Amino acid sequence: MKSIQPTDPGGPDAPPRYVWDVDDGGQVWLAKEAKRYGVTRFYADAWSAPGYMKTNGTDANGGTLKEEWRRTYANYLVPYATFYRQEGVRITDLGFTNEPDLATSYASMQFTPRQAVEAVKSIGPTVRRAGINLVCCDAAEWDEQASYSAAIEADKEAADQVAVHTGHPYVTPSDQPLPTSRRTWMSEWNPNGTTWNEAWDGQNKAAARSASVEGGGGRRAGGYDGLAAIRVAADSGADGVKTTAFRNRNGQRVLEILNTGEDTVRADYALRGAGTSAGGGEARGAVYRTDDTHAFSRVGAARVRDGRLAVELPGRSLTTVVLR
Repeated sequence: MKSIQPTDPGGPDAPPRYVWDVDDGGQVWLAKEAKRYGVTRFYADAWSAPGYMKTNGTDANGGTLKEEWRRTYANYLVPYATFYRQEGVRITDLGFTNEPDLATSYASMQFTPRQAVEAVKSIGPTVRRAGINLVCCDAAEWDEQASYSAAIEADKEAADQVAVHTGHPYVTPSDQPLPTSRRTWMSEWNPNGTTWNEAWDGQNKAAARSASVEGGGGRRAGGYDGLAAIRVAADSGADGVKTTAFRNRNGQRVLEILNTGEDTVRADYALRGAGTSAGGGEARGAVYRTDDTHAFSRVGAARVRDGRLAVELPGRSLTTVVLR
C-alpha cells in the first residue's frame, strides 16, 4: 500500500516523517483531469492505516487500529489532503476506513460498528478543523453499513462528526435508505466476473456492465448508457418498472426508466413542477432507448402536457427521457 509515512516515526507521539512523490500512483493526474472536466468534489478513502498503527502489524489482512494511534491516524490523513491541495486539487471528503466488515489479502482494516464510533470521535474533529467532510464507513454489505450508520447516529458526538454515510452493495444490494438523515452515497460497485459480452441484456450481469480496451481502442458495453446528475424523487407506480430522475446543472430534467418485464408498458408520469419549460412554455424533449438493438438511440420526442408525461417502454429496455 502506498503511504505518505511508510515507516514508524517512533511511536504515536513522535514527530511525523511524511514523504510525497507528487504522483500517488497516478491518482494525482487522474484527479487533475477530473477537475479539468469540471469535477469539484473529491473523495479520498484510506483502505488501511500503515501496519505499525495496527494490531496485526501490516496494512493487509484486516487487523484494527490501535487505540493509542487513533488521533495520530487523523493527523496522518489530513496531510494527505494537504499534499493534494498543493497539486491544485482540493479533497472535500475524507474516509478513514474501507469495507471494515472484511479482512482481505490486500489493504484492509476492520472495525466493529462500536469501534467505528470511537474512531469517528477521535478522527472527526481533526478532519473537520481542516475544512473536510468526514465520511464513514464504506461497508462491503449495504445491510451491514446500516449497522454502522445506526451506531453512529445513536451516539450524538459521533453523529455530529460524520457528514456522509457510505456503503457498497457487493453482498446485499443498496435497495433501502441508510438509517440517517445525513447525505448517503453508494460509493463503490463493480459487477465482478471475467466474461466480456457487449449485449445489453446478457444473462451474465458482468457482461452488460463491463468495459474493455482491446488493441488500443475503447469498447463500451450497453449497460453504460444511463448517466445523469442530481437525483430527485421518482416512482414508476408500475410492477417491473424501475424509475430514477435527475436534474442536470444546465436545467435539463432526466428520467431513466428500466422495464424489467418482457411486455411493453405504457407509462403515464405526473411530473411535479415540470409542466412547463424554463421559459414558461410547454416542456418538450427527447426520448432515447437502450436495448438489444439500440444503444442510447433517439427514438422520438417527449412532451409534457398539464404536468403529465406519457411514454412507451418496450420490454427489457432502458428508456431515457430528457426534458428541456
